[in-house]
Amino acid sequence: MTDDQDKKRVRRRRTLIAAIATLAIVGGVAWFLLLAMPAFIRDMIASTPQPPITVATVTAQFKPWQTELQAIGTVVAVKGVDVGSEVAGIVEEIHFESGQAVAENAPLLRLRDYVERADLKQNMALLKDATLELERSQSLAARGNVSQATLDSAQARRDQAAAAVERTRALIAQKNIRAPFAGRLGVRLVSLGQYIAAGTPIVTLQALDPVHVNFQLPEQTLARLAVGQNVSLTVDAYPGERFAGAITSIDSKVEAATRNVLVQATLPNADERLVPGMFASVSVHVGAPAGQVTVPESAITYS
Repeated sequence: MTDDQDKKRVRRRRTLIAAIATLAIVGGVAWFLLLAMPAFIRDMIASTPQPPITVATVTAQFKPWQTELQAIGTVVAVKGVDVGSEVAGIVEEIHFESGQAVAENAPLLRLRDYVERADLKQNMALLKDATLELERSQSLAARGNVSQATLDSAQARRDQAAAAVERTRALIAQKNIRAPFAGRLGVRLVSLGQYIAAGTPIVTLQALDPVHVNFQLPEQTLARLAVGQNVSLTVDAYPGERFAGAITSIDSKVEAATRNVLVQATLPNADERLVPGMFASVSVHVGAPAGQVTVPESAITYS
């Protein structure tokens, strides 16, 4: 029994020693990670020499400063339409290409008009016959050989024939579609041989020089706005470039829902880089430029 007790006592002693050793190791690692290492890192950072701070100097300047009102606008054409047909028909001829510049009244498209042209020939023949009959009646009436009623009937038949000719010519003209004004065409939307209904869009036509930009400003700014004020704008397509124009119209009412007033400016656009639908950031120049002390924006630090 004594030997067994001695063995148990030895095992408990070894277990206790192992536990104490484990705790010591864990405590040492924890002390190193939580206390010694952070202090070591702080000392290393503190002892590392800091790079020199680059400092640049600039002289403040007294320059004219223009007060501006900022707005968001949209570029629109002075004249712009979706060209369409007044009548239905089959596309017989196309006289333009997508993106082409056209003059006013330039032919764009012709619908099939065989029937109308045949009707025109028939009506012109009837007009010729009615005209000859009227001339004979007038000659006989001058000699008193026909009544006034007969002469009036001949005149009426001749007028009806002339009206039929004009009506047929008008139908033919409706099937020959022309540009209503000078401008630049968009993408062609129809093809040869295609049947189109009345009102079907054929191509968009935009007059691009000059162009308008429409934008809104709060009603509080209305007293500071006037026709002729200079404006400038930027568009995402040409970053960093400004386009200049002037206010040409201020709406006669304030929108009740937004309390904003609609303003329209006009800009020259000879190179046609501004196109309808573009998003524009607009600046309205208010008043005369005033002298201000200025520094570069990069010299200002916000904290």
